[in-house]
Amino acid sequence: MFLQPLEYVFLAKLAVTPNGQGRRDSATVAAIKSALNSLSYKCVIRSSSDNCQFDSSFDMRLAEQLRIQGLICSSEPNLPFDAAGRRLSDGRADLVVRGGDGNDRVVVEIEKSDRGKLYVDLMKLWLFIDSGVADRGVLIVPNNYAHVSGRHWNLYSTACDCVELLRVAARIPETRLELLSVIGYEQALLLESGEVMIWNQAECKRVKAEAKRHFNGPDR
Repeated sequence: MFLQPLEYVFLAKLAVTPNGQGRRDSATVAAIKSALNSLSYKCVIRSSSDNCQFDSSFDMRLAEQLRIQGLICSSEPNLPFDAAGRRLSDGRADLVVRGGDGNDRVVVEIEKSDRGKLYVDLMKLWLFIDSGVADRGVLIVPNNYAHVSGRHWNLYSTACDCVELLRVAARIPETRLELLSVIGYEQALLLESGEVMIWNQAECKRVKAEAKRHFNGPDR
């Protein structure tokens, strides 16, 4: 028997306004922050497999909002083969955003949950910049990732730590670091009642339990 997927509406709110070393945002980076603030998107659970994994429309909705603002937005652009000097297992970024005049090109990576990929995301942004596809890079991460198992962490804080370690330990030049920005957002769940609940471990457990009852029955 086919069971309808469960849809949940989430809201993103700009949690921080990082500016690296105090520099001003470019017009395109500022537009990305504006589009991200109060962004609504859906997360769909299609089955109970993979611990009721979410299928998120976050990337698509962000691109839609950027296009509404008049920016040119390309989804999942490919890294030119010769930019890395080798074939990457995933040579795609999430977005490349350009101003309406085609200038101020920004490559965007969005990481919703995996702390282990943050360094890879930052390196990939540099590869897109070095290849001439973009002028600067942005990494977008939540500050309140939650998992039903009890894991909960601030990906924004971790991403900023990664940048600082690249500065201190790897001695990446400041001119290179200034090409990157980390933007954090807070996730919230919009209930049918209209109440907005900040996404946390308790809400995650409640939603996943609801999904398991829906797909597996009340006794599972």
